[in-house]
Amino acid sequence: MRTRSLIVLMICFGVCFPYCSIAAGLGKAVVRGGGKSVARSLRRPIYRPKAFDLRRDRITPLRTLKQERTVDRYTRSATALTELKRGISPNRHMTSISTRRPLTASSAKLRLGLPTKPDVVERITVPKGTPLHFNKVVGGKPGYGEITAPSRLPSSSIRRVIKLKP
Repeated sequence: MRTRSLIVLMICFGVCFPYCSIAAGLGKAVVRGGGKSVARSLRRPIYRPKAFDLRRDRITPLRTLKQERTVDRYTRSATALTELKRGISPNRHMTSISTRRPLTASSAKLRLGLPTKPDVVERITVPKGTPLHFNKVVGGKPGYGEITAPSRLPSSSIRRVIKLKP
């Protein structure tokens, strides 16, 4: 009986861990005999901020800019070089407004929910009449806004590239 339950636990943990959102809590719940809590956490969907963000950006209504706006885009230096040549690809995130002094790399990562620390900030001028999605940052500090453009922005809209402090 004991061997059978161990095999069931091994199968459960081997198969279910990649699909559950809080793997660390499951072991304690099983030891304590919390069968219902284990079942609940296995049914809970996995939280993927990037997938949620992309889906949300698609369904957010477009608004056109009434006047020219300067925004920031925190990114890696290699990406900035590519964007200086080819322009900014569609659906890339930018801050909703530009700040006088750029954030440090670590504070930009925390505030904007970026997966990696950025090296540079691009100062971008978005022309009047450009359709944009206005949303809040996912995975960062609450209350900060972001914008995405569903169409490519030309490389001429990038005004400056500023190296960030770590």
